[in-house]
Amino acid sequence: MPPKTIDLAKKRALPEEFLLSVLRALAVTFAAASLLAACAQPVPSKRYDPISFAHKPAIELDVAQVTIVNDFHPPAGLPHVESEMPVSPEQALEQWATDRLSAQGTAGEARFIIKNASVVESHLKTTQGIQGFFTKDQSEKYDGQIEVRLEVYSPGRNSDGFVVTKASRTITVPEDISVSGLRDSWYKLVQEMMLDFDAETEATIRARLRPFLF
Repeated sequence: MPPKTIDLAKKRALPEEFLLSVLRALAVTFAAASLLAACAQPVPSKRYDPISFAHKPAIELDVAQVTIVNDFHPPAGLPHVESEMPVSPEQALEQWATDRLSAQGTAGEARFIIKNASVVESHLKTTQGIQGFFTKDQSEKYDGQIEVRLEVYSPGRNSDGFVVTKASRTITVPEDISVSGLRDSWYKLVQEMMLDFDAETEATIRARLRPFLF
């Protein structure tokens, strides 16, 4: 009886689809095990501080009151993620107005109108196939944009003025980022966007609304 022969070339030429199915099965098994371990030991929710500018001097306006108006109403659900963020741009803007705008006059009003406070998610192209299992790509992008119109009216001067300030930031995150890591990234995005907004808004107010400064 002739000896049994094995075609090594055929055994080595495993279809990519088979390898992918094996890798997927391993990935699902690992993910399930990780999920069970996470459920066994609940992770306490991380607390995030408000993004405050109370440490900076107030911008004193010759008005009797400062009113915050929110004209931004994003649609619910993706691609908008504002409601999922630990501190949303809207919350940060309202905090900024509370911390930095101070009414020092006896008449008139300043209106801090939030026109845009969005963070929008978009998906990035990632590596596919077998190579994708061994590659960690940036998989999501988040575009943050804020826009505020500050209107000031002083009856004593019988005049009014306004300024518009915008700021934007963009970040990308890797496909294996944790929920905690994503929330940290969102928080940092809003922090940096607000730093830009703070510097630009103060400079614009002092340049264009000088008659209304106290």
